[in-house]
Formats: sequence, C-alpha cells, structure tokens
Amino acid sequence: MRKKLSRRAALSCLAALAPVAATGTQAVLPAAIDHDPVFAAIEAYRMAVTEVADALERESDKTITEHEWQALLDDASDQEAAMLLALLETMPTTPHGLSSVLAFMGTCPSGWDPDITPDMIHYAKSLGGIGPQAGCCHPELGAPAQSYLSRLSAAVLGMAPAAA
Repeated sequence: MRKKLSRRAALSCLAALAPVAATGTQAVLPAAIDHDPVFAAIEAYRMAVTEVADALERESDKTITEHEWQALLDDASDQEAAMLLALLETMPTTPHGLSSVLAFMGTCPSGWDPDITPDMIHYAKSLGGIGPQAGCCHPELGAPAQSYLSRLSAAVLGMAPAAA
C-alpha cells in the first residue's frame, strides 16, 4: 500500500527532479533512437516528471480543491514511479543507448545531498524503501533499482561482438 505524499515531500521531489526533466536525449543519433528502447523509456520518464511538476504547480490553483489537488499529485507521482520502473527494467541495446542511459542515471537529483543520493539509481532505491532517505512510497522500485547495475553490465556484455 502506498503512503500519501505530503506537500513537503512533494515539493522536495519537484526540486530533486528538475534536472531530470531538463536532461535531454536528443544528442544521440536519430537512427539509434529508432532501435534502442532505452530512449523511449527515458523520454517517457521525463514526461512523467513534467506531469509531477505540473501537478505541484497547481497547489495554489483556486479552481481545484485540496482533495482534487492531492489526487492529481498522487496520480502524477504514481505515473512517475511507473515510468521510473519501466526505465529501470529497460536495458540499452546499442552503444548510444548505453551512453545516454549512463549519463541520465548518473545525474544527482537537484536538492538532494550528493553524499546520500548521488544519482538516479539511489533516488529509485530511496523511493523503493532502500537507503538512508528511504520513503517507501513505491516499494516496487526497490529490487529493480538494487539490481540495475548488474543487469546493465549483462546488457553491455550482450552488445560486445563475439570473440573470433
């Protein structure tokens, strides 16, 4: 069962996710985007982060009630977690995809202490209830975040040409 996201936690998440929304994947070759599923996963996650930011900005909107705003924020947060899970489960299939996902996952979310949450993998672990800033809002993220680097390593080995 998911815990309700407080305003303080929501605002903290917005600050933490700002650079994630700004991180682009367009610097890679367009042909690579067509063949590597990781680009679509990164873009879907970025769009979900934008939805969370949009929901947070509506907090002072007088046309919706507190209950409606909380529901909007909860829905956007659930979607963000679902897209982060999809990203954690999507392995790159090309060197360009590998480079982009490493750059993306290696960023420290803004507003977080880099000694505690140095990158997106630690952010996913914290949402999944693992680590010093564990919130456990989305326990389904814990195991995929925990195993991400080993699965990424296996994906890299799968990209290597067979020895002659």
